Amino acid sequence: MIYFYLSELVTGLRHSRFASFITMFTLFVSILITSAILFLFFYSQKIERKIKEQVVIRVFIDDAVTGSKVNDLRNTIRKNEFVKRVEYISKDRAAEIFTNKTGENFLEVLDENPLPATFNIRLNGEKITKTNIERVVKSLTNLDGITDYDYDYSLSMKLIEMLKSGNYIFYGVSLVFLLFSIYMVYTTNRLVIENKIVEYNNMKLVGATITSIKIPLYLQGILLGLLAAVLASGVIYFGFSFVGKLHLLKRISFMGVRNVIFPFFFCVGALYGLAGGYFATRRITLNVNLNK
Repeated sequence: MIYFYLSELVTGLRHSRFASFITMFTLFVSILITSAILFLFFYSQKIERKIKEQVVIRVFIDDAVTGSKVNDLRNTIRKNEFVKRVEYISKDRAAEIFTNKTGENFLEVLDENPLPATFNIRLNGEKITKTNIERVVKSLTNLDGITDYDYDYSLSMKLIEMLKSGNYIFYGVSLVFLLFSIYMVYTTNRLVIENKIVEYNNMKLVGATITSIKIPLYLQGILLGLLAAVLASGVIYFGFSFVGKLHLLKRISFMGVRNVIFPFFFCVGALYGLAGGYFATRRITLNVNLNK
């Protein structure tokens, strides 16, 4: 029986070579897009948190605050639940940074350093939001010993909004390709059914079961999905290898990604192919089609 299923599978692919190729390519694109959607779904919160934590609130310290008072002020800021990290920049360090950036040493013409000491504050990306950012900044900058502050959160919020909007667009595109992929498998199998309708009628007349007709079509959809998964795996493999040579993804473990995404490709490809085969064979019965 297995030999029969395989021979029917090969015959079906041979009779619909062009349609099978288009179906496989559509499945390939759909697998990649679905993977990208799932990546964004699971990592979008992490990406959003990282964007928020890149924002630096620079608060300027009164010159009268020195020694242990600086440590006391830093500890007070650290106790704030919205603060993730605090970095102290002394007046001398601020002058050194200024000189390195501009190439000019203002201490050669001034008697004293006019730059204030600062705290560079990074916020907790998991707790900070667009609605509470102003309140948090106000609570930090109203502390005794803080004279002024500087930060720009608007760009980060714009990036986050763009990320969310992009997610919705990706979701829509993924759904379209999912439905189109299943439809292409459905169409390919319907083409096979139409080309072999006389053979199917003869099989029914000699007592063939419904599964002996449907299973080869299921297998055809699954095979096309698996071939698309192989193609998608190859693209990802060589893509990561190329990017790795450019040292653009030093922090990403390809082995870790491969262990997750490659099995996912094959599962999704087989599932899409099986779904198309199922819908294509729903109307097949043991009744003989007398029109053929």
